[in-house]
Amino acid sequence: MFYIALLKNKIFFKYSICIILLIPAFRRIKEWAYAGLFFDLAGAFFSLIAVDGFKPELAFMLVFMGLLFGSYFLWHKKIGTGLSF
Repeated sequence: MFYIALLKNKIFFKYSICIILLIPAFRRIKEWAYAGLFFDLAGAFFSLIAVDGFKPELAFMLVFMGLLFGSYFLWHKKIGTGLSF
């Protein structure tokens, strides 16, 4: 029962993050959304490596993490904060 409630909350928050990233306002919340999505993807990626070891199928998750990084840096370029390495 607890697991189902936890899963529903996690799905709700993932959809909320996607909606927040699509809305052009809410700069501070958008920063937190990017951070939360990164930690979620990174945690899932490293958990799968810890359980099953590295498999070539896991490299597909790195594509999504790369898209997340690209979206984050292009967003900073768009708002003019000049975030760069």
